[in-house]
Amino acid sequence: MYGLWQSHHDFKEAREKGLFD
Repeated sequence: MYGLWQSHHDFKEAREKGLFD
């Protein structure tokens, strides 16, 4: 699980990479 301090950044990048559909 990502920390809240980095989730807002990594989650957006992950969506672009298709890790989170």
